[in-house]
This record gives sequence, C-alpha cells and structure tokens, in this order.
Amino acid sequence: MNLSIIIPVFNTEKYLVRCYNSIISNQNFENYEIIFVNDGSTDNSLQVLTDIKNNDKNVILLTQENKGQSIARNVGIQHAKGDYLMFLDSDDFVLINEIKDLLNFAYDKNIEIVSYKYNCIDEDGNEIKQEVIHKLQYNTILTGLEALNNGFQPSSACLFLFKKNLLIDNKIFLYPNVLSEDVEFTIRVLLHAKSIYFSEFKPYYYCFTSNSTKRTQSIEKKQKFLFDQIYVAELIKKNIKDIPTLDTTTKNTLVRLSNTGVFSLLLVFLTHYKEIEVSFVKKCLHTLKEKKLYPLSNHLNTPFQKMTRYILNIEKLYIFLVFLRKKF
Repeated sequence: MNLSIIIPVFNTEKYLVRCYNSIISNQNFENYEIIFVNDGSTDNSLQVLTDIKNNDKNVILLTQENKGQSIARNVGIQHAKGDYLMFLDSDDFVLINEIKDLLNFAYDKNIEIVSYKYNCIDEDGNEIKQEVIHKLQYNTILTGLEALNNGFQPSSACLFLFKKNLLIDNKIFLYPNVLSEDVEFTIRVLLHAKSIYFSEFKPYYYCFTSNSTKRTQSIEKKQKFLFDQIYVAELIKKNIKDIPTLDTTTKNTLVRLSNTGVFSLLLVFLTHYKEIEVSFVKKCLHTLKEKKLYPLSNHLNTPFQKMTRYILNIEKLYIFLVFLRKKF
C-alpha cells in the first residue's frame, strides 16, 4: 500500500462525494486506501459514506462517537497501511494527479515529508487570496531542523505527505481537544524529520464552508479557538524539555514560534473579536502568565513585533487598549 488518505468526517454530507470523486478521478492511481473516520455525524454523512464504501474496495469506513478531529486523525493513523499518509478535510478536495506525482517523487528520493501549496475557495468556488509562504528554499531537500530554523511557518497538516513510520516510530500523534493542533503537530514532526521537500505544486483546495472546522461561529467556539492558542504555544515550547538533544539554534526557534503565537493572540484581541469580553482577555493573560508565556521575550519574527511587544507587555495598558477598542 503506497498511500493512506485519512479523512475525518463530521456533518459534511453535502461535500463528501466531491471530496471522494477528486481522489478517484485518476483511474491509473492504484495501491491507495481512503480511510473515512465518521466522527459522530448527526446528518446523513454516515449513509453517504456507507454507499461509497459499498462500491469501492479501497475505502475503509470507521465510526466513533464525536471526539473531535484530532482523535479522528489519530484513529486513521493507527489503521493506515500505506507507506505514506496524508490528511484531507471532508469539505475540501485535491488534484490527485499532482498528489500522485509528489508521492512518486517521495519514493524516488526516499523523502520522509513532502509539502505542497494550496488554493483557497469559498462555497461558490470563488478564489480567496490566502496562502502560507515559507521563507525558505523550495524544491530542495532539507532536514526538518533546517526547515524550522530557516523560515518554516507552521501550517495545516493537510499540506503534507508523511512517511507513516516517521510518525509511528517517534510516537507522534495529534493532541486531542485542541483547536489549531496542526501548528504544534507539524513542528513536532519536523523536529524528527531527516528529510523534507517543499514543492511549488498546489494540489490542495481549501473550501471555506458554513460548517467548516476552519470557521468558528458561536462565541463559545471563538473563545475555545482563542484560548487553545495558549496551549499550542505551551506545547511548542514543551519540545525543548522533551528533546534534550536539540541545539541552541533550534531551541531559540521554538521559543520564537511560541512567542509569535502568543503575540498573534494578543494582537487579535485588539484588532478583531469585539464581541469577546474584557474578562475573557484577562483570563487569557492570567493563564499566559501562569504558563510563563507572558510577558513576551524578544524572540519574535519581525521588527514590528519586537517593538510592539513593549506595549503588549504592559498589562494594564494593554487591557485599557482592549477596553477602548471595544468601545470604539
């Protein structure tokens, strides 16, 4: 088995056939499996998946109570038989011909990870200008540490082909019940990767839908998303203790990535989410201080961030600015 495609599913019946059809569109693509993990869907997703499975021997259908995307992906990893695996969100789709070419390249060069770019569209198929640009050299084989230390920007786990043994041998799984878990996960994988290739190919289509995991609707979900950024920042720094053999440069990189996540959280309270109460912001600041993530150190990406941190680090001034922002 060459490739396992892991697809968590929660209430996306409208998009499942499109997602599935994008994979099977190349009749010459063989030796793959599609692992659908139905994560307690309450719509008609399970019936759609059952119909797909009954007509395709390459499809594996697993079902569980609703436990979240991270656990669904972990279940997929544990059942995967492919040498390589990839994650695909059930409301997205791919250009399978390009995926196949990248997979062949990974086999030919014996690369542990191949990364690719994405297109972003709305529900009507209109392009949305949004893309992660890594400040590192594309089309070159790097080590994971080289990628981290030379400009890798943590991104979605859906933008990689992973050698399965890299994950299994190093016991790398996604942390449960944490939103934006992809950021921490991709960093942790790169810390163990001996080879990674960043391709210019754009075979992945992110589709922003009304019930997508990429959107948060209610105040509760928004608060959960924002508060989890603290745990992601903490988990990134945790690698420094978990991997004592890391060199000083990589340790500083991890501190910078953690700080950048906290900086983004603090900035977003000033620029977005007027509906978020000041009391919630205070709660986040308290938790950040408890976890020794605030005040911010000077390990940041840009001169703007380094200058702005002086204001953000004055807690009373920062809370006052958040209060003014809500009023005006």
